[in-house]
This record gives sequence, structure tokens and C-alpha cells, in this order.
Amino acid sequence: SSVSILKQNLSNKPHLVGEVSHKEKSPVTLWRYSSTMLYFKANKYFVTNYHSDWAKEGQPETCQLTAGKKIVDTKLGTRAAMQEEPFFELGFDEPAKENEGKVMLGTIGWPGNFRFTFEVDNVGALRVIPAINPYASNYKLKAGETFTTPEFIFAMSDNGIGEASRNLHNWARQYQVNISTAWSNRCRSPAPK
Repeated sequence: SSVSILKQNLSNKPHLVGEVSHKEKSPVTLWRYSSTMLYFKANKYFVTNYHSDWAKEGQPETCQLTAGKKIVDTKLGTRAAMQEEPFFELGFDEPAKENEGKVMLGTIGWPGNFRFTFEVDNVGALRVIPAINPYASNYKLKAGETFTTPEFIFAMSDNGIGEASRNLHNWARQYQVNISTAWSNRCRSPAPK
């Protein structure tokens, strides 16, 4: 069997995606697949994730990552963001700040069950693995078909989350569909006769 993995070119788009295909005679079952794996080296790492409840949306929680794994995930399906937001801020050497310090913002282009794994290894390096949550996510892939993972969309900055956020918004305006404009244009078009 063969599996091919493609990493998206980062020259213009701050996102990564993987593709899986095979040439077996029978379908293969995919049971764990991530969008990418990023590897970082710093003295310390701090992750901020956001959890929610009714009338308490977007509550931040920051913790220092130490040896081992921290997993931020949900298994609520299309209600994924009800309790855990598919977004994080990562601070290198110190907690992420608005106007200073090295940071990364990350999200996954997937409306369902997701999992972010943050793993500090035995030499103090950090792996960040954004993925579809493997819980109840088996996927039968037929020969000749290609499975594409959800995009991992991110921004880096040496000047805090404010700059990273602006960079991410600038990218979204340049490369993503402007839904409000598309919807507005659709609403102004003449009704079919």
C-alpha cells in the first residue's frame, strides 16, 4: 500500500493541509489523521485556549506546557464550539501578550469534532498537532480517491497577538471569500422569472 502526504506551500497562505490516497484493491479505513505537525524549540511554552457555556462564551484559560501532552478537544460534533473553541494562542518563552513577544495563533477549518495536541518532548521541543478528533471519525477511503484533511490556519508574530491577529485578518480578506459581500450581491440580483 502507499500513502501520499502533501503539505501546502506556505509562500502566500498561512495554512497547512494533508492529503491521503492509496492504490489498494479494497477501501482502507482512516482512523487518525491530522492537518500537520509543527515543531518548535523555545525555553517555555504557554497555551491559551477558550471554553464556553451559555452566556459565558470565549472564556480564556492559559497554562504553561510541561513535559508530556495537553489535549484540547471536543466530541460534540456540529456543536463543537459550545464548550471548547477550535482556536488557540501559543506564547513562546512567556504567556502571549497583545503587543510584544513571539506568538502563534491557530485554528482548524473544521466545524465538527477537533483535537489540538500540544506535546513537549524529552529535549524540551514542542509538537503542535491540529486534527479531526479520532473519536467516531473512521473514514473509508476507496482506491483512487483522495482524502484531504481540514486546513490548519495560523499566524506567527514576534510582536504579540495584536500583530498576529491583524496578519490573519489581512490574509483572510485577501484569500478567503467575503461572505457578506457574496450574500449582499446575491440579495441584490434580480429575482428569476
